[in-house]
Amino acid sequence: MHYPMLDVEGIQMDTIRLLAVDPKITMDDLNTMNEKEVGQKIYEAARAYYKRKNTLIAETTLEGLKNIREKHAKVERVEIGFTDGTRRVRVVVDLDRAIANNGAEVVKELEKSVMLGMIDDNWKDHLREMDELRTSVQNAVFEQKDPLVVYKFEAYELFQQVLKKVNEEVISLIFKSGLEVAQHARQEEKRDDFSKMKTKHDEVKKATASPTRRPDQRGPAGVSANRSNQEERPLSRRERRAQEKSKGKRR
Repeated sequence: MHYPMLDVEGIQMDTIRLLAVDPKITMDDLNTMNEKEVGQKIYEAARAYYKRKNTLIAETTLEGLKNIREKHAKVERVEIGFTDGTRRVRVVVDLDRAIANNGAEVVKELEKSVMLGMIDDNWKDHLREMDELRTSVQNAVFEQKDPLVVYKFEAYELFQQVLKKVNEEVISLIFKSGLEVAQHARQEEKRDDFSKMKTKHDEVKKATASPTRRPDQRGPAGVSANRSNQEERPLSRRERRAQEKSKGKRR
C-alpha cells in the first residue's frame, strides 16, 4: 500500500506499530528496489530482531526455571506471564522439558498460546457476523439478486478479513510481548519514585506552613489580646474628669 506512493514514513510507522521493529527503509531503497525486495529487507530485519528476542527470553526464563527446580523438586509445570503493555498471555510450560532445551520450550508455548487465543477470540466474532449476514442477505430478493450467491460472496469476504486480522494480531503480539516480570519491575520503580516525590512534597509543605500566631501578632488572636490590655489600663486624669462631667449631666 505504501510502496506505490513511495511513502517511506508510512512503511516505517506500520512496521514499528505491528512488529516493534525499525526496518531502516530509506527513499533510496524505494527508488532502487522493487516491492518484493523491499518486503524481503523488512522480513530480514524482523527475523533478526525476533531471533534476538527469543534468545533473550530463553536465557532469562532458563535461570528462573532452574531455580524453581532446585527449590521445588515436585513441580512439573510452571506458568509464565507475558504482556505487550495492553494484553496479557499466560503460558504453561513443562519444567523439565524447558530446562532440557535451554528455554526454547517457553518461546514455543508462547507462540502456541497466542495463536490459539487469537483464533478463538476472532472466530467467535466471525460466527456472530455470519449470523448477521444470514439475516440481512434475505433483503437481496428486493434487489432482484440471488440471496445464496450474495451470501457466498459476502461470507468469503468476511473470512478473508478475519484471516488477515488473526495473522496481524498473532504476529504483532508475539513480536511485542515481553516477560511480565520485567514490566512489573519497571512499574514498581516508577511507583517508588513517585512515593519519594510525594514524601519530599509533604516535607516541603510542612516546612513552608505558616507558624502558630502569637498574641502580639495581628489577626483574631492579636485583636482579642489588645482589647483585654485596653480594658485593664487605668484611666488618665482627663478621662476621669470627662467621666465625672457626664455623670453630673445625667443627674
